[in-house]
Amino acid sequence: MTVEELAVGDEPRTGDRPARRPVEATHGAGARWLRRWPWLLGVGLVVAVVLQVVPSLAGPPTTSVSLVLAGDAFQRLDVDTGRLTDLSGAADPTTVVVQGSRVIALQPTGAADVTPLVLRYGPDRVERLGGADEVFPGPSGDGVWLVLGSAAGLPGSVAYSNAAGTRRTAVFPLPRRFEVVGAVPGGLLVTSGRERDRRLTVWDPSASVAVRTLGYVGTVLAVGGPLVTTTGLCWVGECPMYVVDVGTGERRELRPPVGTVYSGRPVPSTDGSQVAAVVRRLADGAAALAVGGVATGLRIVPDLTVQPGATVSWTASGWLVVPMNEESVALWRAGQSRQVTLPSGTRVVAAGSS
Repeated sequence: MTVEELAVGDEPRTGDRPARRPVEATHGAGARWLRRWPWLLGVGLVVAVVLQVVPSLAGPPTTSVSLVLAGDAFQRLDVDTGRLTDLSGAADPTTVVVQGSRVIALQPTGAADVTPLVLRYGPDRVERLGGADEVFPGPSGDGVWLVLGSAAGLPGSVAYSNAAGTRRTAVFPLPRRFEVVGAVPGGLLVTSGRERDRRLTVWDPSASVAVRTLGYVGTVLAVGGPLVTTTGLCWVGECPMYVVDVGTGERRELRPPVGTVYSGRPVPSTDGSQVAAVVRRLADGAAALAVGGVATGLRIVPDLTVQPGATVSWTASGWLVVPMNEESVALWRAGQSRQVTLPSGTRVVAAGSS
């Protein structure tokens, strides 16, 4: 048999010596792997390096967050573009609420007997929504509750206005025993009773009925969607912190991470999935950010500079605004972070999603 005959695939004739199989074929896939593993290892190392380097090459993460700044100026800062929008040159407000693209603020007045104005600010004009002593964002994200406290023998009242100012409910009387501390799904969150011995209640102002009683608390710290953080009843020493589910009435103690104490108020996210707070390490006194779920508990976020005693705030998109110092804040979400330097003479008074 000739080489040419074998090349075209003819079978050897009976009695011919069979062709020898190549060494690779006799050892199979194991031999091929042994020869190729250095090359595959090299490719794996390159891929690992690329995965580490590419995020840093892509620049800071996109946040779609806007910050409302007050102080020397009243402005809105788009974090991703750096664009500043003047909000009609208003004076420094006392309370600011961001609902979507709307900025609503409670504007202080000079006269003590004049009800402060609630104004909606834009780049070109200011619109009046009404007068109120306090303003609370609605839990659905499209408006605000306007609260007038009782004064000069007159009962208080509440009313809801959408952020555009085109729709407003009737004015509902506010019982004298109630103090409004926030808005939650199902109504307003109110307290009643004496200091350090207050009953927490979900109250429906339209029907003037208590929807749910949530027990006694010391002080209400922050409201976020279906959750509210409070102190417990305490007289001596550090007060315990609790998270209360306003839908079920379930109450859980919220402990800081081991080896820390609270330095700022625990604040629930707008969807109620997480709670965040500034804490202080007992070992070195340094401030740190702690974040976690109600069931899993708080954990320290490493490698993030935090201003001691600061209060954090959440946006609807899940970004956490964390004061770092007087000149800058950090935005943090699920392991991503971004530092934002503030214009001179300003501070963050509210945050929203662009």
